[in-house]
Order: sequence, then structure tokens, then C-alpha cells
Amino acid sequence: MSAANSTGAFLERDDLVARLAQQVDAVEGNGPRFVAITGEAGVGKTRLVEELRRRDSGEATYLYGRAFQATATTPYAVWVDALEQHLRLLPRRELLHVLPGGSDLPRLFPACQHLSLEPLPAPNGDIGSEQVRLFGQMGTMLSRMARDRRLVVVLDNLQWADASSVELLHAVVRALDGCKVLIFGIYRGDDLRSDSSLNVCVESLVRLGLAESLAVPPLTVDATGAILIEETGRNWPTGAVHQLHHLTQGNAFFVREFGKHAAARGRDVPPTWNSIDEMPGTVQALLNERLRELDEACRRVLAFAAAFEAPIGYRLLLVLTGFDEERLLDATDRLCALRFLAEIVDGHDVAYAFHKPLVQAIVYRGMGAARRQFLHRTIAAEVMRTDDHDAATIARHLLAGAAADRQHDALPYLLRAAHDAVSVFGNHEAIALLDSALQLARTHVDSRALLPRIHLDHGESFKRLGRFTEAIDSWTQALPLADARVAATLRRCIARTHWQAGHEKEAMRVLQDGIARLAEAEATEEAAFLRQEYALSLARQGRLQEALDEAARALALTDEERHPEAVARIHIVICLAHGYRGDLRSAVQAIKKSLALCEDLPYPGAAFLAHYTMAGLLRYEGDFAVFEQHCDACMRIAERMHSVALVSWAQSIRIERYTFEGRVDEAIELGKSALALDQTTGQGAVLPRTHAFLAVAYWVAGDLAKARHHLDESKRLVSELEKNELRVVVVQACCEAFVAFHEGRFEAVLTLLSALRDTITKPVPITFYALHPHALSLAAEAAARLGRAEEAKKFLHELQLLRKPSASGCDGTTLHVQGLLRQMQRDFQGACHDLGRAAEHWEATQRPWNAARARVDLAEALAASGADDLSVAALNAAGAIYTSIRATREAAAVGQRLRQAGRRPLFGQPRKTLGQPVSNRETEVIALVAQGKSNKEIASLLFLSELTIETHVKNILRKLGLKSRTQVAAYAVQRARSNSVMPLAIFEAQIAR
Repeated sequence: MSAANSTGAFLERDDLVARLAQQVDAVEGNGPRFVAITGEAGVGKTRLVEELRRRDSGEATYLYGRAFQATATTPYAVWVDALEQHLRLLPRRELLHVLPGGSDLPRLFPACQHLSLEPLPAPNGDIGSEQVRLFGQMGTMLSRMARDRRLVVVLDNLQWADASSVELLHAVVRALDGCKVLIFGIYRGDDLRSDSSLNVCVESLVRLGLAESLAVPPLTVDATGAILIEETGRNWPTGAVHQLHHLTQGNAFFVREFGKHAAARGRDVPPTWNSIDEMPGTVQALLNERLRELDEACRRVLAFAAAFEAPIGYRLLLVLTGFDEERLLDATDRLCALRFLAEIVDGHDVAYAFHKPLVQAIVYRGMGAARRQFLHRTIAAEVMRTDDHDAATIARHLLAGAAADRQHDALPYLLRAAHDAVSVFGNHEAIALLDSALQLARTHVDSRALLPRIHLDHGESFKRLGRFTEAIDSWTQALPLADARVAATLRRCIARTHWQAGHEKEAMRVLQDGIARLAEAEATEEAAFLRQEYALSLARQGRLQEALDEAARALALTDEERHPEAVARIHIVICLAHGYRGDLRSAVQAIKKSLALCEDLPYPGAAFLAHYTMAGLLRYEGDFAVFEQHCDACMRIAERMHSVALVSWAQSIRIERYTFEGRVDEAIELGKSALALDQTTGQGAVLPRTHAFLAVAYWVAGDLAKARHHLDESKRLVSELEKNELRVVVVQACCEAFVAFHEGRFEAVLTLLSALRDTITKPVPITFYALHPHALSLAAEAAARLGRAEEAKKFLHELQLLRKPSASGCDGTTLHVQGLLRQMQRDFQGACHDLGRAAEHWEATQRPWNAARARVDLAEALAASGADDLSVAALNAAGAIYTSIRATREAAAVGQRLRQAGRRPLFGQPRKTLGQPVSNRETEVIALVAQGKSNKEIASLLFLSELTIETHVKNILRKLGLKSRTQVAAYAVQRARSNSVMPLAIFEAQIAR
């Protein structure tokens, strides 16, 4: 049959249609004769078969029959419905042919009664024997109807079929062997008990190998959206689609009816799907019809379950309904069998939840307002009496069940629930609870004193979600109502959020105003926190001595044992100030003190800031594993706090280090993720840096258009937000200088960095380098390439003043710039020595970008000294490094230089051997050749003869298509780079030779 693809919302069920088509095609073979198509009402079982018939190319005849609840006791009703219309359309001659001679079938099918056939006499009144004879005649008739073409009989709604129809089904399927007949049985499995006659019949046929079952699953979210588009002709917001899918659990009929209903109302705004007024009448009618079939006990259980909303425990149901256990169990078993409820077992505890939220909505909204309030009051009284449930549950039922003048009774429970939600970072839940608490507190005079504290938690929950404007608005509303101590806390929160949003001037204004208004709160914990926040802001702007002075004042106000969080945050300020000065030892000591204090704090905000501060100081220099540990700690805390805003901080801080360590793809993916979060939350504090970091990553990857776009965005944000934070200003300027440097605009680099130096607090070199070590490096190298030896030496001198055990970048840059200066002086041997050591240093410290650049310059110095083969090897090594880190533009430039020199690049795609693969022994020889060992030295090391080594070298050259030992060395470098292992002394040894 045809397998043409369908379109629209049915596309996701193509695999099910294909399975049915395979069964139809295999009907003449050994395949099953019966396919049970099961699923809940409205899931799309019948439509599945209709789609199969639509795709059929006319090779099969489809006969449809449907059982009805009203004919559930009429014998063979579904079979008559399936075959009668077809028999009526047959010519008399054909009809006589398909009916067995002396048939009993005319008594069953009105279409055959006019034939006046004499029925066979009843065998002595034996009804059983007569039924067996009828079953055989039915099988014969179906086989004759399928003589010329395949016959597909579709029996729908078999859950309502009478027992005789089910027995006939079992007999006919067993009799159809070798016939071109396939029967589809469609029924709702959830409407049947496991011991029903239909289930017994299907299980028997499956055991005999004559049948198989096909369960039709619910729609996916995407299919739900596709149906809405199909029915309404417009796209729907993702939130509305997800809500409808959750409400209907992907039931195709319900989704389609909701779509038709929305189209009929012609609304541009998505309906609130869970409102009874927005529900289609067809859906309400269908569910209400099913609900009316339930007895009183089932309806009472559903009413309490609908009012409770969450899964309701068996013990609570027992008390609320007032039933004895046997009656309740009968009701819940019935409701679970009909898939109104689902049983949830957790150890010894049993609870019940609605199988479909849609049913819960219909049951709840279908009750009158008075009854709903009564149910909520009953539930509230019981859960308060037993104290088995959380405060949020009690508060919700008190609010829903109480009269307007008694709703304030719910306020203590709301506040307790909100506090619990804030403590576990349930931010969305906390906001909903605190919204209700604010509304109640404003309307009751006795509760208004609670408003400032409620606003504190309210704003904090908004801030964690990155909704900064709403957080600031909530805290600002509380300021006129707060005493001096709470006002100090509110101003600290407002200032911190302004800073995170990128509004530095407003943050500083709020902090200065807060300190001026401390008054009687001057010597309190709140004052210490406020001064600490002010000190942190000063440090971020580079006003380091002022920051340390303010931190000292805050520390004097704080008792470490009573207020460890305040002391921890003060030490973070001290760490940042020392780090900006380049004193990493003092910075590490301060951060260790902070982290020790943060260990036992219930709120991890201070711990996040401590780890983030240290990661920021280590992202250019220091142990990579330690840097990663701090970054991972930041990510764990951000995820624990459910804070999308903080997640981007932990991602953004890795971008630049990953870029220069050769993990460019990872850096770009992290950057894109962080940028999306920053833009969603409007984090002006980190957004310019993220753009700048991404610009460098894209530049290294060779995507210049994206690099310039992100650089322009970074500059625009720094200007618009009037940024003064050193980390932002310096990073943006240095990333711009980086791009200018690699475009060959060395004068622009020096101009940019000179302007930047003038904006930074003295002493310039220390602060400048500690914030971004690439700055002085770029300046020194730019000056050297411009031929300004004295200026380059001055920058190198500043780097040397900063040299510390952790500042390894100074060594690499110093060697590289010294090599360039010696090359200017035509001291090529000294240049080769310094540049070779620079490359070796960058490789040892996992800086492949810098290593490749050093090797390119080394190649130029080697060429100038006449060592052409070594120059080519150095270029091939550089190209291999660029290729390994996906710096395709630089790799292409190196390849072009090699081709211009008449040499073929040995990097790019992995080199293919020209014949046999290189053996393990030959691999060992390659490594030793790359280290500059002679054949004699290699023979001694491997305990082989020199002649054997000479033979190995000849085989290596032949297999790899190489011409010299130098090219073997270059090949070894390429292979080492691809395996993330770089021999550190290859070129040093060759230069020495």
C-alpha cells in the first residue's frame, strides 16, 4: 500500500501508521489476523485507522463497524454495523456467492433476508451448536469477500461490544488462516477491567500468535502546538501550548476541541485554559457525561481530591469523606480503573492524583462556590488538626474557604510557607505566597508592621530570578514603612541589584544615602552589611584604599561568631582589593578566611561571591584545576539557588581562559549560553564582558563579522551604562586591543592601552596587570613590532616588577618580546633561543594560541638565520596547533606561507600513510627523531643496531611520504598536538644541533 507521508499534526504518528500498513501488507503471510488498537478516549485511535485508509492506494477494502453503549446487550451488533452496509451494496449474484449455502446469516443481516434462502434446521435446540455453526459461516463469508482484494474490518468501541460479538471475534480470527482478512479492534483499555471478556479474548489470541496490541500514546507538546495552529490559523505562545498539553495530557480530541473553541471565540490573547469559562462545551459535556455515571461515593472522593489539588493521601481522604475503609477502597479502585485517578505509592503511604488536570478542573469548577468553600474549610480544619501538611497547604485552604473578614487567619501560615520556600530557593512559589501575604497585610491594620520584612523576601525572590526591576520596586515600596535597621538592609539590597543590572551610579547613590541615614542603626549588623556593600563597590571601581578603609570600619562593627556572613563578605572585599593590586598571596588568604566562614551558612550567596571572586583572579594565571573548582562551585550554588542570573556569571568567567587554552568551541558555546541568560535578565554588570569575551573567541575561530559585532555591542553597553567597574572597562578595552593587535594595527593598540592606563587608579602597572595580564603583554609586543625598543623594554620592566610565582604569563611574554627585539638587532641565534623557549613555556602552561604565535615568529628567525628546514618545521608545528584549536584563519595563513616557500603543509586533516601503517617500533623512532636524537643515540636507547634504526627511518619516510628527518619531527609535533601532548624540547634540541 502507499506510504506517502502525511502532513500537519499527524506527522509524529507516521511510525504507527507504518506499522499498521505493514500488517495490512502481510495479511496473506504468517502475520497476525487481529490488531488491538488501544488507548484512552480521544487519544486518536480511530483517526489513526482513518489516516491508514487515506494513504491506501485502493488495494484493500475497509469496512467500519462501531459498538454503542446503548446496544451493549444486542447480539453481534458491532459485526452487523460493520458488514451490513457493504452487503447491501453487493449485487444479488455476488451476495449469493459470498454467503455459504444453507446459511443462517440472513437472519443476522437484513441485507440478505430478501434472498429467501432456507436456513439450516436448528440442531435439536442446541444453541451452542447453532452458535458454532454461525461462527463458521461468518468466517467463510469473510474469506469469500476477500477473494479478489484484501479486506480490513474495523471494529470500533469494542469496550461496549456484547459478549456474543467478542466470542465471534475470537472464533473468526482463529478461522482466518490463509485468508486476506485483517481485523482492527479499537477500544479503550482504561474502561475495561482486567478480567473482562474482551481482555480475555485478546490475551488468548496474542498467546496463539494471531494478534498483537498497538497502544496509541498521547500527543507530544509539539503536536499539541501543531493542532492549535491547524485549528486557529496562528502560532501560540509556548507557555499556552505547554499549559494546554499539561491540562489535556496530550489527548488529541481534547486538544482539537480547545483549538476549535479558541478559533470560534476569535481571541488574540491566549485563553486561560484552566478557566471553566474557556473550556469547550464538547469537552465539558463529554467529561460530565462520564462523571454522571459515577455513584455518590466516587463523586464525593473526586470532590475532595479536586479541592485539595495536590495528590491527596488515603488517610486524609478516609477522614474527609467519613467512609469506612471498604467503601473508600471500592470508590478509589473504581476511579483508578476508569482513569479518573491514579494511585501513587511511596513506601507505606498511598495517595491519589487526577489522571488528567482537565478532569480536576471540570470537577472543581463544576461545583458551586459555597460547596467549594465548604470543602476547603473542611480540609483546612483537618490538616491543622493533624499538622501533617506544610504551611502553604493550610494557608491555601484557609484563603479559599474563609469569608473575607477571616482571611487574615491565613497570614501566619503564608509567611511560614514563604519563609520555607525562600530557604530552599523555591523562588516562583515564594513570590506567589508573598503576593498573597502582602495583599492580606495591607488590608489589616494589625499586620502592616510585617510589610517591610515581607517585602525583603519578596524582592529577594524576584532578584534570584533575574527580575531586577520588580525586586527594586518591591524594596522601594517598603522603605517608608521600615525602621532604620531594616531600611539599611533594604538600601543594601537595592544598591546590589542596581549594580547587577549595570546601574553603577544609582547603586553608589543609594549606598551613600544609606550610610548617611544610618542614625541609630550605626553600630548594628545591618550597618556592617551596608558598609561592606559600599566597600565592595569602591573596590570594583578601583578605589582600593577607600575600599579597604570602609571594610575596616565594617569589620569593627561585626562580631564574627554572631554574624559570620557579614565577616565573610568583608573578607571578599579585602581579597578583591589585594587581588587588584597584584598581591595574590594576600588575596588568597582573605578568600580562604571567607570560604571557611561560609561553610556552615544556610544562605550560600556569600560563598558564591567568594568562589567567583577567586575564579576571577585565577582566570589568567594559576592552576587550571583550582580555577575550575571555583567555577564549578559557583555553578553548583547558582543551580541550588535556582538563580538564572548567577548561572551566567559562572559561565561567562570561563570564556576567555577556555579560548586561549585552545577550547574555542567550548568557549563560544558557553558565551552564547551566558549571553542569552544575560539578555533575558538584563544583567548590565556582566553583559559587556560577555560580549567582549565572545568577540575574542569568535576572532580566534576566524568569524570576524561576529567578533566585530560583539565588540561593538560591548563598547555600546559600556558607554550607555556609563560603566566604571574596572573588570568591565579593562576587559572591554583589552579585548578591543587584542583584535586590533591581530589585525596589525599596533599604533591603535598602544593608543587604546595608553588611554586605559590613564583611567585606572595608581599604581598603574599593578592594578592594570592584575585585572587583565594581556594588557601589558600586548603593549610590549606592539611596541616591539613597531620597532620601539625602549618603549617595549619599559613594558617588559613593568612586567618583571609584577613577576610572582603565580604570574607565569610574565615569563612567556618576556621571552617572546625579547626574541622579537633580538631579531630587530639581527641577533638571530639569540632570537631563536628566546622564541623557542617562549613557545616551550606557552605549551607547558597550556596556552596553545600563544605557543603557535611564538612558533610563527620562531620560523621567521630561523629562516633569517638560514635554517630553512627548521623554519618549515616550526611553521608546520604552528599550523598544527592552530588547526587543533580550530583557529582556521591563522592555520590557512601559515599554510599559505609554506606554499609560498615551495613547501607542502603537514597539518590540516590527519595525514594518511602511503602504504602500510606505521608500526609501534617506528612510532618510538619517530618520537626520538623529533627530539633530535641521531641514529646511533636511538639505537643505544632502544637496544638495537644502528643499521636497524637506519632501516626504520627509511621505512618511516616511505610510509609517510616525507623527505627528511626535519619533516619527521614536524609530523611528530602535529601528532602530539592532536593527542594533546606536546614534546617540549623538540625545537630547542634541533636549534642546538
